Amino acid sequence: MAGRYQFSEEEIKEIEQKRKENKDKRVEARLKAPELRAKGAKAHEVAAATGFHAAYVENIETTV
Repeated sequence: MAGRYQFSEEEIKEIEQKRKENKDKRVEARLKAPELRAKGAKAHEVAAATGFHAAYVENIETTV
């Protein structure tokens, strides 16, 4: 599924910048999920890194 969600380098950098500016841990995890997927991580790997369920990670991808 990772191939379905393509992010440009500029978009990834924008997400990273938003993560740096953010203070809310829940928002941090929500920003981290698509960034990790864009870098090739599998849904279960992202789930482990963020604390979200893998199905939720896949749902986030469609809303970003």
